[in-house]
Amino acid sequence: TTVFNDSTLCSAFITLEPPVTDDNCSVASVVNNYNGTDNASDSYPVDTTVVTWTVTDISGNISTCQQTIVVIDNEVPIIVCPDDVDYCGDLVPVDQPIVSDNCAIDFFINNFNNTDDASGTLANPYPLDSTVIVVWTVTDVHGNTNTCSMTVTAWNNPSVSDAGPDQQFCEDPLTVGDLTFLEANTPTIGTGVWEVSFGPAIVEDSLDPGTMADDLQFGSNIFTWTISNGPACPPSVSSVDVTVDQLPTEADAGDNKITKLTSQILDGNLPTVGEGNWTLISGAGSITNP
Repeated sequence: TTVFNDSTLCSAFITLEPPVTDDNCSVASVVNNYNGTDNASDSYPVDTTVVTWTVTDISGNISTCQQTIVVIDNEVPIIVCPDDVDYCGDLVPVDQPIVSDNCAIDFFINNFNNTDDASGTLANPYPLDSTVIVVWTVTDVHGNTNTCSMTVTAWNNPSVSDAGPDQQFCEDPLTVGDLTFLEANTPTIGTGVWEVSFGPAIVEDSLDPGTMADDLQFGSNIFTWTISNGPACPPSVSSVDVTVDQLPTEADAGDNKITKLTSQILDGNLPTVGEGNWTLISGAGSITNP
């Protein structure tokens, strides 16, 4: 008798017919050596089992015959791959798959480095900025196999961000909303993006390291240059401060005066932008409150 294993078991329950016996006098007993009874129906392991039947008559004479039971394991092992991996750097740690079988596992292996450990090493690193499909294969002790696949993506650290030197200049009275050109570095690894961190300014092209920044406010305008490469690597960030100084109020020192007094009140205008300061250019005297 040849059968396949029962599902999830490393065995099969087989119902067997008893042997046909006869004797010139009378049969005393029929017994098998598998379970020691006259009924060999039982659970048999995956493998080949030889059942020996012994018949004994009432005078103690015996005779035997043999029956071969073959249980074939045709159930594939179970394999569950680890989650897909996104990692910064080529020495990627990769978990092992979860494997099980109705009988027993012989081995499992991956196609990246042909071992049971798919982690990247110095001898066998993952290529940076690319995705590798790793296929795991599990084999049970009876040669049944099963596979699963996962992806491993290794990312390189992005270029170090340099948003460029801080800038400071005076407003252009002929324009509405001053502008300048930013001077960030061009990344060799990853992608750079400009963001306005402080102020109402806008950037013409957020991906251009030398983009134009327009609608600058008076005072500080802060821009951030962020270089990123993949979801696993931390971005590199730097900032630049563009300061626009407003033109001061036009100075008016007041009318010229001729007087006999040795002290005089000066009549300069009060600035709305900036600070006024008196300076003695020629002559004598001192200024009480410059």
